[in-house]
Amino acid sequence: MNAGTIELFQPEHLAQVDWTGGPIAKAVGYDVALDEVGQKYAENGLGLTVRYDGAIVACMGVVRLWSGVGEVWCFTTPGAVKHPRLLCRAALWGVEKGIETLGLHRVQAHVRMDFPAALKWIKYLGFTQEGACPMYTADKQDVSRWGRLA
Repeated sequence: MNAGTIELFQPEHLAQVDWTGGPIAKAVGYDVALDEVGQKYAENGLGLTVRYDGAIVACMGVVRLWSGVGEVWCFTTPGAVKHPRLLCRAALWGVEKGIETLGLHRVQAHVRMDFPAALKWIKYLGFTQEGACPMYTADKQDVSRWGRLA
């Protein structure tokens, strides 16, 4: 039987997947030291790892930027689109729990303008578009900034 699970994120989860084909790799660049990123996310926020049949399909969470303000982050594999309900359940719980646990009054996200699924998803999570950030990513793609108040 196929089973989806949601567990607390551990930094080593990022090293268990080849992210190079996914949108996150294109957004932040292929030279990102995932062990460092994962450690910072774990130390400064709350994260979740989503698995399907034991394989990681996404890692996501909220990281504190400064007192009261956090940033949503999400690494997805190409296979993640096959599990929208599981991802939505994880993301909704994760954002709410991140706000509560980290004592946030605001969370924000940066979403690639050429990634329709992510734009649809961020709206579903209750975020409001705040503006454009031209050439924001490592590969110089435009993103839009989204915010949600607690």
